[in-house]
Amino acid sequence: MSERPEVIHLPEERLRAQLGEVAADLEALRFRLLGVHASLPSAREPDLFSDLRAGIECVLEDRLAPAIEALTGLASGTETAQPARDVH
Repeated sequence: MSERPEVIHLPEERLRAQLGEVAADLEALRFRLLGVHASLPSAREPDLFSDLRAGIECVLEDRLAPAIEALTGLASGTETAQPARDVH
C-alpha cells in the first residue's frame, strides 16, 4: 500500500487569511470583467455583444458576487460554511 503524505494543518488565522486572499483575487477578476463589460459597444439590436454582455452580467451576479461574499464572511468569521456540492 502506498503511504499517504502527512497533512499539515494551518492555524485558523492563517486559513482565514488565505480565504481573504482568495476573495481578493476574485474581486480583482470581478473588476476585470466589469472592464470588459464596459468596453463592449452598446447595441440597439440583439447581437453578439448583447450575448457577451448578458453572460458577463450573469457571471458577476450569480457566481462571483456570492463567492466573494461567502469567502469574505468565512475569512472574517461572520459566516459559517454551507454544505459543499461536489467540487471535483
